[in-house]
Amino acid sequence: MGVGDFLSGLAQEYEIFVSTLPQIIQNFLNLFLFVLLIVIYSIFIWKLYKFIGTKNIFKFDLNKYNKTSHPFLTKVIAAGFYLLEYILIIPFIIFFWYAIFTFFLILFVAETVTISTILFISAVAIAAIRMCSYLPKYGENLAKELAKILPFTFLAVSVLNPNIFTNIIGRLSESW
Repeated sequence: MGVGDFLSGLAQEYEIFVSTLPQIIQNFLNLFLFVLLIVIYSIFIWKLYKFIGTKNIFKFDLNKYNKTSHPFLTKVIAAGFYLLEYILIIPFIIFFWYAIFTFFLILFVAETVTISTILFISAVAIAAIRMCSYLPKYGENLAKELAKILPFTFLAVSVLNPNIFTNIIGRLSESW
C-alpha cells in the first residue's frame, strides 16, 4: 500500500465520517480542517523563505576549530573549511529545498505542464532567490519576498479552486 493509496483511503474515510454528522458540524469540521492545513502550510513557507532567502544560510564559524599557529597551515585549513561549507553543505541544503519546491509545483500546477518544465521553473526560482540574497542594495529582503511569493500564490490558487485537493490526492495516488 503506497502513500497515494493511504491518502486516498484517508480522504474516503473522512468523507464517510463527515457525511454521518449534521450539516452544521460538517461545515465547521471542513472549515476547521482547511484553516489548519493553511496554517501548517503557511508556517512551512515562513520557515522556508526565512531560511532560503538569507545570504548566509548557516552562521558557521568553522575557523574556531582551526588551532594551528603556522600561517600557511592556518590558510590551508581555512580554505578547506570554506570548501566544506560552500561547496558541499550549502549546495546540498539548496538542492533539498529545490526538491521540496519541485514537489509543490508538481502538486499544484496544471497537468498539462511537463516534468521538465516544472524542474526548470523550480531551478530558476531557487537560483533567483539565492542570487537576490547577494545583491548589495536589495539583498536578503528581496530574496525573502521572492521566496514566499510563489508558495503563497499556490495557496491562493488552491483556496480559489475547490477541486484542487481532490486533484492533489489523485496525483499522489497515481505517482505512488
